[in-house]
Amino acid sequence: MQENSQCPEQQYRALQSDGRPVCRDCTPHCKRCLGPREDECLICAADYRLANGHCRQNCNTGQFHKDGVCMACHPSCGSCTGPSPYECTSCPDGLVHTVSGADKGECSVGCPQGTFRHGSQCRACHDTCQSCDGEGEERCLSCQSTFFLTGNQRCVPTCGDGTYQYRSDVGGGDEALSGMECRPCHSSCATCYGPLETECTACHNSMYRLEHTCVGHCGTGYWPGPQNVCQPCHFDCMSCWGNRQDQCISCASGKKLLAERCVDECPASHYLSLDFGAVCEPCHVRCKTCYDMGPFNCLSCKDGYELDNSVCYSRCDLGMYFINHTQECAPCDKACRECYGPTDKQCIACYSGKSLMKVDDKRFTCLVCCQQGQDPDRDNCCKCNKDQQCMPSQGNQGNSGADQPADRPGLNHGAIIFICLLILAVFGLFFGLLQARSRKKLCWRDNYETLPTFYNNSKGEEPKITLRQNALPSSDDEDFFDDTDEDL
Repeated sequence: MQENSQCPEQQYRALQSDGRPVCRDCTPHCKRCLGPREDECLICAADYRLANGHCRQNCNTGQFHKDGVCMACHPSCGSCTGPSPYECTSCPDGLVHTVSGADKGECSVGCPQGTFRHGSQCRACHDTCQSCDGEGEERCLSCQSTFFLTGNQRCVPTCGDGTYQYRSDVGGGDEALSGMECRPCHSSCATCYGPLETECTACHNSMYRLEHTCVGHCGTGYWPGPQNVCQPCHFDCMSCWGNRQDQCISCASGKKLLAERCVDECPASHYLSLDFGAVCEPCHVRCKTCYDMGPFNCLSCKDGYELDNSVCYSRCDLGMYFINHTQECAPCDKACRECYGPTDKQCIACYSGKSLMKVDDKRFTCLVCCQQGQDPDRDNCCKCNKDQQCMPSQGNQGNSGADQPADRPGLNHGAIIFICLLILAVFGLFFGLLQARSRKKLCWRDNYETLPTFYNNSKGEEPKITLRQNALPSSDDEDFFDDTDEDL
């Protein structure tokens, strides 16, 4: 199914049993249709003409074709070359064809206006008819001044949907066929003010009105608004899902997409991605600037981290944060496993059993997931998704799991001692893997995306890589490697 529930040519939009939209094929020879029946065509394929919803190679008797559409002759004509009562080429029984040139002419009756010929007698037309070709309200050829002539030869006080009012003051004399008519709209229009496809005032349910034309989809620079009317996007947007500045899907030339807004330049801690248009993507949570997603593509680091070969390593141990002006490490709040400040709302990662919840644009806290019956506002918990990651709720502004750093396992000192004993033996292999990962050349990249390491250079020594517990990340070890984290 295409975006905005729009179907291509030769298909129409239908609903499945579960209420979801689906595109299904029109009948043969239909270029556009309302449904599966043969009488639901809107536009026909080449060499076919539209007649009452059907696509035919030739129009029916009493019709003429114009621009691929069969249109009714004037009711006074048996056949014709146009809609006027003076473009008849033959007449119905009981009317006389008066030729006015090029086989065109008028079909008229011999009886006075308001009567019709019946054998050798003239009988009165229906009260609503000005002229007629027989008895009854469905035999009118023209109407009294306050009525409109329909396609089925009835005179009605107002024109219905699918028709428009047309004044046909033509001819002269007492027997002129004149008055107001209800003419059919173009087949793509539900209501209209004229016969052309550019004169619609409303469209069928499967169509959208773009100015006064009904189209299958709104196109670039527009979005389908209320009542299936195409509304213009904000001038910054190339495509959009609403008319506001923060409802862009793609941007006009020279602009970059940032959280559904189009900006001139990407802000700090973002990089420009060209994979799907010009989009500002967030750097990894530890990068101050970067050139691509993930923890291995940093250009500079945030406070408390050191850059080494495009990776930002923590200056402090787990559970500590770096104080820039004193160049010292201080403990995080007990609620945080990792942090960037001393309070319980400056967390970067949480202990097992808790998830990271966004408080505002700069602050995060650690909460347990709410159990059934718990209220996030009252019970100090957060609503979680299936991966046990906090989601937005009434009481707070949360990020989804894809936008938050997740819990990580803590340092196990026994594991560190054991790893340090092996570090000399595996250093060469580890360093080679790290270099290959930083250049995105490992075929098993997803298994090694996370490197839970930190940088230790407090004594001015050569950089050393110290492994934390679990070199391979678990499902709870995503905060260091989740490149969609919010800027802190």
